[in-house]
Amino acid sequence: MSNFMFLLISDLPRADDGAYDIITEEEVNSNSDSLSFTTCSPHTNPQGAAELNGGASTADTTSEDLHDQTGAVQDAEICLLRSGELTLCVPFSVEEISVFGDGLRELFIRSGCYSSIPITGSSLGAIIHWLFTSQPKSISFSVLYREDTHTPLEEAKVLIPLTRCQSHKETMTGELMVRNTGEYTLIFDNSFSRFISKKVLYRLSVEQPVVYDGTH
Repeated sequence: MSNFMFLLISDLPRADDGAYDIITEEEVNSNSDSLSFTTCSPHTNPQGAAELNGGASTADTTSEDLHDQTGAVQDAEICLLRSGELTLCVPFSVEEISVFGDGLRELFIRSGCYSSIPITGSSLGAIIHWLFTSQPKSISFSVLYREDTHTPLEEAKVLIPLTRCQSHKETMTGELMVRNTGEYTLIFDNSFSRFISKKVLYRLSVEQPVVYDGTH
């Protein structure tokens, strides 16, 4: 039975999908900071992440459990990939992430669109870390898993549902453990914004599993 380990970005209620169909206040007044949306766990406040397994910010669950827990919101992520407009797709392998470096890279997302970072997870036990900020305003974030690129989108697993992140104010961080080979896709969604394009500055890193060789 397949198992996943991932960091829950937030334990807050999910945003109403209806909020994505209107012109947001941030578009009417780009200088306003009075919006109230579900936020991700900021880098400056790691205690904001869901604390499971005795305080650790990770969770173990079966793929069946994942399907049950995310079934109510899965359609939103799948619909975005099927019918949304893609700005950029920047693929990485775990090997490429290992030489990513300490600098930040830029990902552009046009208004009304989304961009994605598919990561090919071939190294079981590896832990993939990410951090990001967005400019000039917030962005929505999600993580999906597919067994391979040929897996139908309808069979994708939503590891982190679309979450509105106040990443223009604080640095967002997260991680996942590769327990199954396949494609892990980080999604940066700006489809809710009709007029404002966004820029995401991000960094990826990876912790390779420690292999015990029997020596002391």
